[in-house]
Amino acid sequence: MADIARALIDELAIAPVIWIGYSWGASIGVHTALRAPGRVKALALLDGAYLTPEDDPEYDPTLDLEARTSALQEEIKDDDSWDAPVEVIAAAIKGSHEEPALPLLPALEGSGLPVILVHSTEPPEYEELRVRALARFRAALPSAEVALLPPDTTSSPTRAMTCAESCSTGWRGWTRPAPAPRARG
Repeated sequence: MADIARALIDELAIAPVIWIGYSWGASIGVHTALRAPGRVKALALLDGAYLTPEDDPEYDPTLDLEARTSALQEEIKDDDSWDAPVEVIAAAIKGSHEEPALPLLPALEGSGLPVILVHSTEPPEYEELRVRALARFRAALPSAEVALLPPDTTSSPTRAMTCAESCSTGWRGWTRPAPAPRARG
C-alpha cells in the first residue's frame, strides 16, 4: 500500500504531504514516510500505528484472509456499530499483521519527521492494552506528540474528524519544514 501511496503522491505532484491516516491508514502512512523520503512532511496518526493485531487477545494469526473475513462476519452479524465493510476490516488486520508499523518507529524517530498520535479511549475494556501499547509507542518514538481523543467520540468517522481537528489546532507538524531526505549509506 505504501508503494501505491508513493506513486499517487508522485502522480499528483503534491509532495511533500502531511499524511493524516486513521487506523490502518496511520500504519500505511508510517510505511510511506520511510519508503518515500521527502514525500511526507509530517504524520498525524489517528488512532492507529501503535496497536498491533497481536495486542488483541482474540487475534488468531493462523487465519487466512478468507477465514478472517468469515470469522468477522460471524462476530458482527448482530452489531451495526462497525464502520467499514467486513472485507476491508479483515484486509486491514491482515495488512497490519504482515507489515506492522511498530518495528518502523525507531527509524521514524531518526527521520526527524514530526508525528502526532491521537488515540481513543474506546472501548473501555481495552484500556489496559492501550496503556501498554502507548508506552511501547512512546519508547520507540519519544519525539512524537501524543494526544487523547475526547471520550464521547464514538463512531469511527466522527473519531477521525475529531482527530483531524485536534491535529489542526497548533500542532507544530503543520508549519515545520519537511526534513531533508537522509543519504543512505
